[in-house]
Amino acid sequence: IIRVQRRLNLPHRELQGMRFYARGYASAGLHRLAELDPDIVHLQNVSQFLPLASRLVPRAKLVLQMHCDWLRQLHPRTARRRLADVDLVLGVSDYITNRIREGFPELADRCRTLYNGADLELFTPRDDLPENLRRLARGLRERFHLGKGPVILYVGGFAVEKGTLELLLAFELVLRTVP
Repeated sequence: IIRVQRRLNLPHRELQGMRFYARGYASAGLHRLAELDPDIVHLQNVSQFLPLASRLVPRAKLVLQMHCDWLRQLHPRTARRRLADVDLVLGVSDYITNRIREGFPELADRCRTLYNGADLELFTPRDDLPENLRRLARGLRERFHLGKGPVILYVGGFAVEKGTLELLLAFELVLRTVP
């Protein structure tokens, strides 16, 4: 369906919130999960699978982690039906968490923010790296002609809500003062 929508130049992003999106994949995964009888089922962004998870793994606590504002883009009745059995709704930012609380005040006490993070033991500043990794970093900088200035790494999807366009536009402003 997504390929057809793309070919016809129709919006397709909303499909991810639809009931049938990846239904077979999720159903197979949740059936397998039910055999394992977990204590917690943690789903990310796919609220449409909460009712199925509730039926297949009834003893498990259900956690929905939202990385975006999709819950607020759904019809409120649809979202409420999906969220009926959720035990915890996590937002990756205060903005997302507060939007969920505003849209679904009856869930406010079940909403928390869990920021995305990095393991600073694994991702250390370049100057703190062992010599062999510093050599590797220098080699990559030379290979990709990065020069000696700062390097900015963006990790995330190229989507409007991620602010990627603003980041790219900001590069132009930064280059005016830091060539």
